Amino acid sequence: EDIVINGVVTERTCQLPPDVRCTIAVAASFDGTLFATSHGDHAIRIFSVMSGKTVAVLDGHTRTPWTLAFHRLAPHLLVSGCLNGELRVWDVRTRKCIQHAVLGPDRVTSVAFHPERMMVAAACGRDLFFWDVDGRDALPRKMLETTIGFLCLYFHPNGKWLLTCEVRSLGSGGGGASAAAHNTPHFCIRLRDLEANLRPFADAAAAEAPDADILPMVLVYSESGTCISPCGRFLAVCLPPLSAAPAPSTPDAAPTTEDPAAASRPAGGGVASRDTRGTGASGWAA
Repeated sequence: EDIVINGVVTERTCQLPPDVRCTIAVAASFDGTLFATSHGDHAIRIFSVMSGKTVAVLDGHTRTPWTLAFHRLAPHLLVSGCLNGELRVWDVRTRKCIQHAVLGPDRVTSVAFHPERMMVAAACGRDLFFWDVDGRDALPRKMLETTIGFLCLYFHPNGKWLLTCEVRSLGSGGGGASAAAHNTPHFCIRLRDLEANLRPFADAAAAEAPDADILPMVLVYSESGTCISPCGRFLAVCLPPLSAAPAPSTPDAAPTTEDPAAASRPAGGGVASRDTRGTGASGWAA
């Protein structure tokens, strides 16, 4: 509460070797004891949250690890994906790689552990893969392909949905104020149903548009800019200026007293949270 309301933050410095010049990805274990970082020297370092000291160094990737994720129920398991399409699952207790796979020549942009199962979701280029890492399925399975590519993936805490941030276009096509103001790649967010072959949930009056987005335009860089609350009810995202992004569609049902009050997004962009309890959104809060 102090952090959210009053901005009370304490800092602890974690020392890295002097030859480590960049940190690419950071992930925290769900039990709050460890966090992992990846670096340009191709290594993954595991730190103790309490002491700030390095407790393990994981070597094996031949290119820079780009994305990291811990398992929620097995906090000693870490999955990593690197720039040459390689996936590795690590046991940080033994500092050993226990599973290894190559998805393709493109970089792995995002990985996520299923909250209950021993399954990894991974995005590599235009493709989305599922990988059972408990020994039953030795090879990742390609589940989906998009026109341009995926940027990040998150399993919803209920284990039934997968949130995907996808590249919608590589730039604003055509003319007009929107194109002039936002001539950059566009990313959209879709909530996909694992029990319906990853079909996206349609938002509001989108029954005729099976690929409807729950958020048509967001601002993300790698896995930064998007977060699902641990309770699974809220999605926090960074939004572009109102003039550069389509307005969200109207929800099917009016918000109840339990829903956050709907509010306009700031004209200069900002952060918004969205209620994800239903298959569509229940309201906005900026």
